[in-house]
Amino acid sequence: MKDVRSLVGVIEMGNPLEEESQDLVILDTKDIAGPAAVETVTNAKRIGQEQFEAFTRECLLDRIKAVDDTIRRNKLKVFSTSTPRSQSKGQKQLASVKNDRELFARLYNGCQTRDGNLEEFFRHENQACPPALSDGGNLFTGTKNDLITTCIVLDGAAIVHMLKPAASKTFEEYAHQIFIPYMSTKLQTVPRRDLVWDTYFADSLKGSTRAKQGQGVLRRVGADAAIPGNWQNFLRVDRNKTELFRFLSAALMEWFDQEDKQLVIIDGEAVLSKPLLPDLTSLTPCNHEEADSRMLLHASHAAKHGHLRQLTAALSWFLASARKGV
Repeated sequence: MKDVRSLVGVIEMGNPLEEESQDLVILDTKDIAGPAAVETVTNAKRIGQEQFEAFTRECLLDRIKAVDDTIRRNKLKVFSTSTPRSQSKGQKQLASVKNDRELFARLYNGCQTRDGNLEEFFRHENQACPPALSDGGNLFTGTKNDLITTCIVLDGAAIVHMLKPAASKTFEEYAHQIFIPYMSTKLQTVPRRDLVWDTYFADSLKGSTRAKQGQGVLRRVGADAAIPGNWQNFLRVDRNKTELFRFLSAALMEWFDQEDKQLVIIDGEAVLSKPLLPDLTSLTPCNHEEADSRMLLHASHAAKHGHLRQLTAALSWFLASARKGV
């Protein structure tokens, strides 16, 4: 009676015989069964028929097995689907070592009978999955610890969009209560911090794209000027953003007084640094419109001035992004 009531309850939710898809659907939960369950249901009759014929032939006709011999249990996946168990890292490394051993053994034997060129051989990949790109046949993703750097370059425009004014009444309060504290926490992790801004040209190809985002109200940016109520609407005006970026750069440079740290900020086509960097020829004058391209210049400059791990981190990030299709 319990099973009958359960079936009636399911049918009241909808007639399962009206299902038009080819999926195998569980009646009560409406979950779609996986490929293993579909294969089991499709082949269940054939498997049972083959086992019945084998039992009849071996136990009754040919009598090569006793009737009371244990029949092997079928582990058919229907109601639950188990996740395939993956090999551990040690097992993968052991398998890789064994493959390399067999490969070099064959190579050694081949060199005994023919004139082999080892230098020519090692110019080519000797594995199906290159170790630089794969981890046991899977795409190598790396770890965040590999990207630890001594210099970090930040996109200032992205930070301004992220940091809302909250309770700040004026631009000065916004700079000292929100923007500078955020930058202060970032300076604690690395000895050098670069801050780059976007530049907005009047004849830019991106002007039409920004125009589609809507028009805001032009507002003078100053220490005592009031923060606009609609922050995103304020940031839609290129002139507003340009004045805001310069105001924040000046406030940050005035606040910064750490002799053991290095701060580098873009100011239009010029570069501000504190303490003053001896060589800024590779950074200024800079007419790049996008902060993304400026970040590469700053990463290269940092690598040339003692922050070698910065360039490694930048290249690693771009390689990882390219592998993921970003």
